[in-house]
Amino acid sequence: MKQIRNHVLLIDGYNIINAWEELAQIANVNLEDARHKLNNMISEYAHYNGIETTIVYDAYKVKGITNRIEKSKNLTIVFTKENQTADSYIEKFIHDYKYKRHAIIRVATNDMTEQNMVLGKGAARLTARQLLIEVNQSKKNIQTACHVLLFDILRRSLDIFCLANPFPKRFLRFQKTRCTCTLYKYSAAEVDLPR
Repeated sequence: MKQIRNHVLLIDGYNIINAWEELAQIANVNLEDARHKLNNMISEYAHYNGIETTIVYDAYKVKGITNRIEKSKNLTIVFTKENQTADSYIEKFIHDYKYKRHAIIRVATNDMTEQNMVLGKGAARLTARQLLIEVNQSKKNIQTACHVLLFDILRRSLDIFCLANPFPKRFLRFQKTRCTCTLYKYSAAEVDLPR
């Protein structure tokens, strides 16, 4: 019997912020805004792909900070405690993860030392560039799904409009591949469509 695999993604937050040009520029002005933007991008990506995702921000050099965890549906945001790096938190997470046998664990970072540690613990590495490509691809897929949904709503609305009005259906033609509606022979003014 084939086991269902759980997909887990761990992200070294500050490493990704510094690796992605757009976030690095925002971080130069305001680091909190860069964190917020990364959280939103990853949240959308995780929710769309159904991946259990954890973003780890380290507080290695911050005095008096305790471990703080914020959770939403598919995203967990972790701020490590004082004197704990994101690398050590990720290493401990992989080691202690109880469903490791039935999970695909990936870690996104550009830190070569952390990537080697991740491979040694049995997880897969993901560079910042690879993660950015996956996030952008998910964004495109979401936009495509929205366009298809909007086209379907438009098509149904026009079907209802044609049934409720004497406007003949034969003048309407849907081109599903282009998500457009065209009129034959008559313009909207000639057919007296409501505006």
